[in-house]
Amino acid sequence: MLRLPSVLPILSVLLLLSFWDPSESYLHGPGSLMIENLKFTKPCPEEGHNYHEETGNFLCVIETAPECFTACQDYGCSEWFFLNIVSAHNTTQWSSVRCRCIPRLGLCMYNPVPPEFRDFR
Repeated sequence: MLRLPSVLPILSVLLLLSFWDPSESYLHGPGSLMIENLKFTKPCPEEGHNYHEETGNFLCVIETAPECFTACQDYGCSEWFFLNIVSAHNTTQWSSVRCRCIPRLGLCMYNPVPPEFRDFR
C-alpha cells in the first residue's frame, strides 16, 4: 500500500502538466524572449551589428568572439557567459553564430544560430 506522502510529489507534477500550455511558455508566449519572424543576417559591422533592444540580439552575425564581446560591452554586458562555445579571446571566424547581450544580467552570450532563424545560407 502506498503512503500519501510518497505519491504527493508525483501527483503535483501530473497536475501541473495537465494545466500547462506550451504555446504560452516563456520562450514563445506573450512577453517572450523570442519574437515572431526573428531572422539573423550576414555580418554588418557598419550598421552596429543591428542590435535589437527587445531581445538583446545582434541581428547581424558577429564572426569572432572578441568582436562580440566588444559589442556587448558597448551595451553594458561585461561578463562572458561560461557556457559560450569559445573563449572571449578566440579569434576563429564563425559564419553562423549569434551574439546576445543581456543587460539585466550583464551577460554576453555567443552561440550558434539555428538554421530556421538564418536569413542566409
